[in-house]
Amino acid sequence: MFGEEDGKVVLAEHGQWIATLRDDARVLEQRLRSLERRLATLESNLAELTKLYGKLDLALGPISDELARLDSRVNTLTGLYKGAKSRRRRG
Repeated sequence: MFGEEDGKVVLAEHGQWIATLRDDARVLEQRLRSLERRLATLESNLAELTKLYGKLDLALGPISDELARLDSRVNTLTGLYKGAKSRRRRG
């Protein structure tokens, strides 16, 4: 069915396909390695951010408590001031 020349043409074309596939595989492998490095960097950055968030959370806890205490005192003083002011008007 095929002559010797046809067989050589088919083999040459298959060789070109294989070479193209090999090149594509190399490019894909390089891109995957690059992606792995980027993901490793991202994981490292996320770990650092998580540590920093933990430290900030610990530092903000007492500050939040102090603000709540001061807010309570301000509200108490404001209530006392308004009460004294209304008593003066009545009296």
